[in-house]
Amino acid sequence: MTEKNNNLSVLEEKHNISIMLFLYENGTCIKSQIYKGISMNPRMPDKLNMLENKGLVQIRTDNFSNNRAEVSLTEKGIEVAKHLQAINEIMDGKS
Repeated sequence: MTEKNNNLSVLEEKHNISIMLFLYENGTCIKSQIYKGISMNPRMPDKLNMLENKGLVQIRTDNFSNNRAEVSLTEKGIEVAKHLQAINEIMDGKS
């Protein structure tokens, strides 16, 4: 599979769609808020890094102490999350 065709694989990873929708609904969060809202899975930092590597989220550690990191959707991430939310609404029968 080519890289272009493999871009969706990041969303196939467990919890990544939930992370995207959580950030879309809640805005910028610190990592611990995401973990509490989605899962305390020990691989959650890896999942956030995957999303960051695809340009969907931005993780900022500046301006924070105690190793707290601020996570937000990028413009690309917002666009993807809008589509995920629309799919979710279709699945719920709200569309």
